Amino acid sequence: MSATGGGQKVRLLKEALQEMKNEDTIILFTDSYDVLFSSGPKELLKKFQQANHKVVFSSESLIWPDRHLEDKHPHVTEGNRFLGSGGFIGYLPSIREMVADWKGEDSDSDQLFFTNIYIDPVKRKSINITVDNKCRMFQNLHGALGEVVLKFEDGRVRARNVLYDTLPVVVHGNGPTKLQINYLGNYIPNMWTFETGCTACNEGLLPLEGLQESEYPLVLIAIFIQKPTPFVTVFFERLLKLQYPKNRLKLFIHNQEAHHESQVSLFLKDHGSLYQDVRVSGPEEEMDTAASRNLAM
Repeated sequence: MSATGGGQKVRLLKEALQEMKNEDTIILFTDSYDVLFSSGPKELLKKFQQANHKVVFSSESLIWPDRHLEDKHPHVTEGNRFLGSGGFIGYLPSIREMVADWKGEDSDSDQLFFTNIYIDPVKRKSINITVDNKCRMFQNLHGALGEVVLKFEDGRVRARNVLYDTLPVVVHGNGPTKLQINYLGNYIPNMWTFETGCTACNEGLLPLEGLQESEYPLVLIAIFIQKPTPFVTVFFERLLKLQYPKNRLKLFIHNQEAHHESQVSLFLKDHGSLYQDVRVSGPEEEMDTAASRNLAM
């Protein structure tokens, strides 16, 4: 059974466009969970209109998924040549025309579908497509991590592309850049600023003043050791020092590494009885990461 691919996005987009009637509508299409917005619609619309095209795609320095199509991409004097399908913006009629011929499967590649349209000179001119080659609107991180830094402004934080000296509005952690998008998300657009510090650290806090120890919320701490990990003993020492009643804590420990069994066993032998409950999954169970996280939940 094949996994659902990007083709699902094209199908859902095509279906949604059928319900839209205002031909002047401008559509922004992006991926979701690995995308940050560093500014708002006003700046994005201004930059889109300055591009003077009907549809503008994000750009990449790396070609994917078919390297054999490299020579068919239009050459640019400066910037990225290749199309990225994780973000694009355009007028409703043009985007409707662009996806009109989609008859693929959900498991097909949306990027390959849009790339084949872009490298076709007739379709590219007819629909009036270009790529945001200097990342003025869209910044894909894969292949560009060395180009992107944080820029601290008054009350907000931007991503700055130092190669092209641009301030992209939509930042996409495509491919193997999820850690980097998480790092940027600790700041962009106003999660942490010089003026306010951490703006989210106090959200959802529960006041504990006046509660009896037995009234403290019951908390589950899930610990996953999935590869050889340095300082495991130090981690358990810090866990032990948490300022919270241990009889209101439950521990779930999933350890895939036989090398760390002695450290886990020693911690539980000395301190496991302090906690309300402890559940351990060891390497002998051969449980994969997804199953262990589902079990913790």
